[in-house]
Amino acid sequence: MWERIFEDKPMETWLAMNKWVNDGPPFPGAAFKTWIKDFYQQDKLVKGEIELRGRRVDLSNIETPLLSIAGRKDHICLLPQAEATMDLVSSEDKEFFVLDAGHVGLMTGRGAKQGLWPKVVSWLETRSGA
Repeated sequence: MWERIFEDKPMETWLAMNKWVNDGPPFPGAAFKTWIKDFYQQDKLVKGEIELRGRRVDLSNIETPLLSIAGRKDHICLLPQAEATMDLVSSEDKEFFVLDAGHVGLMTGRGAKQGLWPKVVSWLETRSGA
């Protein structure tokens, strides 16, 4: 923020990002601890060890068309992690699309308007039957 102020740069993007980051619902500590342990440390989703409502979540059951979108500069979901999804799902119609962006910038950054959203629209249009 201070960098933008001192360099007399517009603040709208920073303010929108700040609101988005700090405006989420409270996440209970125990739930967060479980989330980190199960999904990040023990990789239970990929291993097929997650259960929801008494049913095991198996990513290979996903057979619908899939457009997986990743950011080359994403430090939260690294490119190899995002790409690994392609081998875990059973969809025959699947595409891995990479933009030169970070985690949030992927959807909201400068390149999103020209790169991401036209791709999403095109991908959906070809599968909508319209």
